[in-house]
Amino acid sequence: MSKGRPRSKYLPGFVGGAFPDWYLEAPCIGLSDLMFNEDRVQEAKSVCKRCPFQEPCLTVALENHESWGVWGMKTPAERLALV
Repeated sequence: MSKGRPRSKYLPGFVGGAFPDWYLEAPCIGLSDLMFNEDRVQEAKSVCKRCPFQEPCLTVALENHESWGVWGMKTPAERLALV
């Protein structure tokens, strides 16, 4: 397992407590400092843009009421506008 990747498959904040199957393959793994930085939103979205998991990522963020970071190419404000 490479540096920066979660060591556990379980994350209490996720619905069901487990990472989705695709999560460990997402290009944002290990980039928390970027993906959760309000000053680097466009850079974070560029990571999302090349990700094949945008739709399920956004679904996870919406289901978990995620209020931080870029998920599925959406900021918290953009996600709030969807609900």
